[in-house]
Amino acid sequence: MLEPVVSTPSPRERGDDVMHLARYAARQIRLREINFTSAAEKALMAHDWPENIDELFTVIQAAPAKTETIDVSHLPAYLLGKRSLNLSRIEFVERQEIVRCLSPPGAPGSGAATELGINRATIYRRMARLGITIPR
Repeated sequence: MLEPVVSTPSPRERGDDVMHLARYAARQIRLREINFTSAAEKALMAHDWPENIDELFTVIQAAPAKTETIDVSHLPAYLLGKRSLNLSRIEFVERQEIVRCLSPPGAPGSGAATELGINRATIYRRMARLGITIPR
């Protein structure tokens, strides 16, 4: 029996929904409304959200713990187009493993994904997040 597949657009395709979801995530943490500056709203709506809603919730759940009004200074640097060099230990190890799998000349991303046991789309999202580029 075939089950119906419902396609849902990614957050980057739903512009205004990003802020509704961000406010919802903030409300879940503080149990009250949290404000966003216009600069923070622009940064959140401009980001592509490659990790989808999980990434948005992670970012928002960390920010309201610091303030009552979320500003761009409470958001991660990568949302503002800046590359953060401060990787956690697990991110550092993950980055090193991806680079190792991509290091043989001509190694495709899909081959590295197979070697790591992850989906091809996942490896490309992680490469983008961790600042890994394949030389052409």
